[in-house]
Amino acid sequence: VLGLSTRSGGDSHSQVSSGCTSVSHHCASCLFSAKKTAPCPSYPPHINVGCPDDWVGYQGKCYFFSETESNWSTSQSHCSSYNASLALIDSWKELNFTRRYKGVFYHWIGLWREQGQPWKWSNGTIFNNLFPVQGEGQCAFLNSDNVGSSRCFPDRRFICNRPDECPRRKLSTTGGDTMSQIT
Repeated sequence: VLGLSTRSGGDSHSQVSSGCTSVSHHCASCLFSAKKTAPCPSYPPHINVGCPDDWVGYQGKCYFFSETESNWSTSQSHCSSYNASLALIDSWKELNFTRRYKGVFYHWIGLWREQGQPWKWSNGTIFNNLFPVQGEGQCAFLNSDNVGSSRCFPDRRFICNRPDECPRRKLSTTGGDTMSQIT
């Protein structure tokens, strides 16, 4: 059982023991040989325990914005190596977040199609036409203004995402911990 005690009003934290490792307030998770998901520890609000370093948490997902470039297929492989996929975008709010956060560079996302076929996400889900995709290409990317498409072999930066297994906690006004996703 994973637990953490904090002293109210102070910066002191006790250590956590999960049976396999000892975890202090700087550590995000413990690896379990049985692949069980550990409950989210009750960390102070300034410590983000859900997303890996260099990833950004937003609305229950973790995002990785690459600084290197590769083609669509290799980008998907990079994301898979992080137990993620090229970004699956579920809402306009999420689209706007990724467009703002990516900067000026074009980034591959997880949307693709075979010639003459409907768009699909990299997980096989049919795209619901939430937003328009410009162009006649087979792989989609975020550009400066919208979502474009091209052949899949140009090298571009890419965005990976995956569910945030431990959304950031924040202290409620009553002093207890409450789960809240970043919005």
